[in-house]
Formats: sequence, C-alpha cells, structure tokens
Amino acid sequence: MAREENAVVELTGVHKAYDLGEGRRVVALRGVDLTVGEGEFVAVTGPSGSGKSTLLAIAGLLTRPSAGEVRVDGQRVDELDDDARASLRNHAFGYLFPFAALWPSLTALENVLLPRVLAGTRTTDDATRALALLEEVGVAHLADRLPHQMSAGEQRRVALARALANRPRVLMADEPTANLDTDTAERVIERLARLPEEGTAVVAVTHDPHLAARADRVVRMVAGCVEAEG
Repeated sequence: MAREENAVVELTGVHKAYDLGEGRRVVALRGVDLTVGEGEFVAVTGPSGSGKSTLLAIAGLLTRPSAGEVRVDGQRVDELDDDARASLRNHAFGYLFPFAALWPSLTALENVLLPRVLAGTRTTDDATRALALLEEVGVAHLADRLPHQMSAGEQRRVALARALANRPRVLMADEPTANLDTDTAERVIERLARLPEEGTAVVAVTHDPHLAARADRVVRMVAGCVEAEG
C-alpha cells in the first residue's frame, strides 16, 4: 500500500488472531490495509463479529497486531514498548467507548480534566476549556455532578468531552451513538462531524446509518477483511 503524506494512522497487512487454548484459534483480522488522513472522518461498518472493534483497537494502539505494520504520523509504532505506546495514546488519541467509563468519584468536570492530569500537561486554562467542552455537548450544567447523578446519555456526552481534552490527533469512537435517544445521538453526531474542521481525524465503528452518512469515507468490513471503501 502506497503511503500518503498526510496520513495520521496507517495499517498495512494487519492480521490479528486470538488463541483460546486447547488448540482453538479465532482470526479477527486478515491482512487489513487502512489509511486515515489528517482531519478525515472515517466510518467503519459491517456485521457484528466482522472485526470492526479489533481494527479500532489496533489503530488506536489499545492492542497489538499479530502481524503487519501500524504507523502514526509515519512512525512505526506496533513494535514500540508499552511505555512509549501509552505516552503516544495519551497525547495523540482520544477514545469514546460504547460505555462511558467515567471515574465514579469524580465530577463531570473532573472527569474531563483527568486526561490532562494523567498526561502531566495541566495549564491554568484547562478548567475553562473543560467547561467549554461540556458546553459543546450540552452538559455544562452537570459539571459538578457525579456519574451516578447523570443519565446514560449524559454520561456518554461527558465521555466525549473527556476524549477531546488533550486535543487528540485522532478520535477513536466505538459505537458512539449506541443505546442513545434520538436527540442525544444527533448531538454526538454533530460534534463528531465538526472535529475534522478542527484538525482531529475521526474513526468511528458504527451500525448507525445517520452517523455513517456524515463520514468522508465508509469502510465496510466482512469476516475480518475490508470488503469495500467509498
């Protein structure tokens, strides 16, 4: 696969298999090539079990491929040690999972600030920006509430604000609108769609046709392979 000069994330010939023991083995990805350009919105679709979430996890450095290469900004990263990968994840990526995974003892505002604390990059403007991120997703009025005082949709929006705290180069979103009411899902989609204009690429695994329709490119996966792009 020819390299693109503005590629943020590149996967080349990526395979992923899981050993289940007793001679059993599951192949999740089979020689996948994928390039995500700077400020590009890519939707990944396909049936359940097709390898979408595994692709997202490898592209986002959450797991390693069994074979193949992964590059971020042109740098080979699949062979980096765990500490280097963790540092790169913290500074280059934001993550939005199907579950909010908020820290239960922290307020909404404190949860959004947490990535800045963990990265060791706190500034005096962070609290103001964190509140602005909550405002962008419509939950600034919940800044002082704990997760158990919010609905599932409100928690997901706080999680989206948290994912943007470190101004990531790429946002990795796994089913970002799953189990959300229509209004909340639309608000999440609108925020994701604006990110490329701000220089953040988006890779979103989704079954939601409304979200996929807003992407610059749709990658369809079947049985661990990229079946089509368009």
